[in-house]
Amino acid sequence: MKTSIELNEELVKEALRLTNLQTEQELISGCISVRQV
Repeated sequence: MKTSIELNEELVKEALRLTNLQTEQELISGCISVRQV
């Protein structure tokens, strides 16, 4: 079994990964909307 610290680290990593994906998508859609103008 994993300790709560290990689980917390995994949750933090997952949250960061999702945040990074979201930010990338926003940057990409921002670039696309700039190109369309």
